[in-house]
Amino acid sequence: MSLISKLPTELVEEITRHMDKCVLKNFGSVCWRFRSIVEPRLYETIGLNNPETSYREVLKLLIAIDKRPRMVSRTEAVTIFESNQATGESELVQAAKLDPTVTVNEIISHLLSKLPILHSFHIRFPPCLPHLRCGLGIPFDFSNLRKIVNIRLPWYSLSSTAGLPPTLARLDLERVGHWSTGIMWKICWSIVPNRSMLRAQTQVD
Repeated sequence: MSLISKLPTELVEEITRHMDKCVLKNFGSVCWRFRSIVEPRLYETIGLNNPETSYREVLKLLIAIDKRPRMVSRTEAVTIFESNQATGESELVQAAKLDPTVTVNEIISHLLSKLPILHSFHIRFPPCLPHLRCGLGIPFDFSNLRKIVNIRLPWYSLSSTAGLPPTLARLDLERVGHWSTGIMWKICWSIVPNRSMLRAQTQVD
């Protein structure tokens, strides 16, 4: 164990390039030094795909990033399933150093702002009660994202005051439920200055 832990950092990094995620996790548990090398590779892609736990997982991830910011230094893609839980977890909110009144989407926006080379973000939406989500959805703030290229989200999450990053090349807006495509496009055209980046997708539940 002592000999392995003394390997040069460059050699350790080269070794990890040939490991899958399962092996990487085990390798990272050998010592704290290896963990700091392995974590950025484990978090190159982040997927929180359970709507029952995604809110809690975002908060836990923020707490971890605050302690070890390097862990997301290589994160390029994030997918989050819109949470069914919009309140609670007060202890985690406090541990993440957030305002108690912060909304779920504000928390997600805060998380994205912590990812220095984020290129792609996808927010998935629940198949149930889309009309309720359309009425209550709070827009995301993308103004702090400096490397983002692709964004995919329900159209109702786009705000008329939202600042779209200049690096954005593609914006996929998904129609939810039975909302009129015409209404959706009318709103989208008024929001997005560069219409060539828009792509529309439809999901009817």
